[in-house]
Amino acid sequence: MRYSKLLEIFNQLRKTINFGKAKQGFSLIELMVVVAIAALLAAIAIPNYRNYTRGAKVVEMIASIDPCQTRIYQEFLREGGFPATMRCLGQNLTDTAPGEFISNDIRVRYNGTATATCARFILNRTDLTTADGTAPLEAAVWIIRTAEGDIRYGCGAGLSNPVPEELLPRNCRGTTICT
Repeated sequence: MRYSKLLEIFNQLRKTINFGKAKQGFSLIELMVVVAIAALLAAIAIPNYRNYTRGAKVVEMIASIDPCQTRIYQEFLREGGFPATMRCLGQNLTDTAPGEFISNDIRVRYNGTATATCARFILNRTDLTTADGTAPLEAAVWIIRTAEGDIRYGCGAGLSNPVPEELLPRNCRGTTICT
């Protein structure tokens, strides 16, 4: 008895809310609101995602040179100066003959001399280009011999087509490349 009374009240309430007819789907306004919200989210998310992936490529590029930095440091300790050419990761790297490693996307040039106070790697990627897409962006990693004879590492934007500051890792921002 109680159940049938409850069911009768529920059915009456449902008819009142639906104005006597069952709803068949979404209205055009509801669909337009959903599409507008999705477009707004996409307008915010897509540029942020692009910057995130470009920044990740820069970090990968800078990190890829770590084994070469270690070899230079060992050479510096053994010989007392930076090597004129650098053979690391199976490539003979010089300033005039860039080598490729890690993948075909990353290219590196090395310059350093036994008397210099700085050894520098210039890195670029074919899939990380300027806004017009004509030239690859460059990052730099360097090793400096200080006046006290210590070794310091640094990183930052390259020389000719520098990577924008916002794509560099935080510890590489606002630094000046050694020349």
